[in-house]
Amino acid sequence: MNNDNSNSDNDNSNSDNENSDNQDETIHGQQNQHKHRQELKQDFESFDAMFLEIHPFWQCYLPLAKKHGVPVVIGTIALRLYFTSDYAVGNPRLPSASAVEGHFIEPKMNFYDRLQNFYYEIESQVLHYLLKFRETVVYKELFNDHDLESTKISLLLINNHASVMPRVLAPNTISVGGIQVKSAKLNPLPKDLQTILDEAQQGVILFSLGTITSDDALNPDLRTVLIRTFEKIPQRVLWKFNGKIDGLSNNVLLRKRFPQKEILAHKNTVAFISHCGINSAYEAIYFGKPLVLIPIFGDQPSNAALLNSLGVGIYLHFQEISEQKLLDALNEVINSTRFRDRIEELSKKFRDDPVPLTELVVYWTEYVIRHKGAQDLRSSEADMPAYQYFLIDATMFIVISLVLILFAAKFLVQLIIVKLIKSGI
Repeated sequence: MNNDNSNSDNDNSNSDNENSDNQDETIHGQQNQHKHRQELKQDFESFDAMFLEIHPFWQCYLPLAKKHGVPVVIGTIALRLYFTSDYAVGNPRLPSASAVEGHFIEPKMNFYDRLQNFYYEIESQVLHYLLKFRETVVYKELFNDHDLESTKISLLLINNHASVMPRVLAPNTISVGGIQVKSAKLNPLPKDLQTILDEAQQGVILFSLGTITSDDALNPDLRTVLIRTFEKIPQRVLWKFNGKIDGLSNNVLLRKRFPQKEILAHKNTVAFISHCGINSAYEAIYFGKPLVLIPIFGDQPSNAALLNSLGVGIYLHFQEISEQKLLDALNEVINSTRFRDRIEELSKKFRDDPVPLTELVVYWTEYVIRHKGAQDLRSSEADMPAYQYFLIDATMFIVISLVLILFAAKFLVQLIIVKLIKSGI
């Protein structure tokens, strides 16, 4: 009995300690939040422009520009496309032509694709208005002001390139896709990697699921598939993985980090197994390396659909990968001239910019500053509600008018028939 009481007391004590820790964390979080809000309200020195990353809650930061008199707000986005950035500047988003990000829908859509895409676009519109409502509430709490939309985006820099995804864009939207690889200088490879790449007569395959994807995404069954597949191929495999994996064959090198650009730039790298993050895709295109596409979440499925349609990679569903499917995909992208020729052709177009992208960013940044926001570049579509943009009001007017005309015609016909009957004709 004494032991039971003692254990019970210990459990209660541990529970009290955990509750106390949780309360301390909550209080600490609330204090930090309050401190952050007070910092947002403080004055700071004047600036000519503010760069703002466009994410789901980006409008919450617009009051900073208004409060502190910053005349120009320049939006940036790390993704190729995102509904919030398109709505911010009025980039056209017709569901029949522009695939909604985050879904495996290729640019040339069939009827079922367009039906799906139409649903996803409605979903995006609803989410957009819900986010805007919440942002307005936060705006009022911080600045006691309802006018969230008085500050407009002057310029939007998007991570897209016309050679990869041609698309109609608003005049104040500038594509700078690939700037991270086009403006970067390659560093020397570590000596051991340089030796591996130089001596790999059968070539090297780089395998990386990016920096965000957790290693837990590779469940034990999938790891077994990868291990067995890699031991059957003659190429060296450089596998980016944070943990430890037992049973790897001698041709596989496992590390937490690899210099990705430098490896892709090497002549003996023959393929890239990628999660389809857009920056990784651009680096593969820039250096002309065919891909095996294994998207997992976020914008990756839509990037994979695009690359698959361009003929520079083979798509594999993350949850349906088998040894045979992965072997076939690797053999195809490595040995088929179709993939090599297509990626080399695309690489030439991708590199062929009229001016360096860094200079393009500098020019347009200075342009909107010189012209005090250059709001004349802003598309009228940016300020249209959805019912106007998609002509829902005009369609309803036409439909209602046709219905009324049909009812009126029916009434007139019935009236004429009744009169004819009464007149004995």
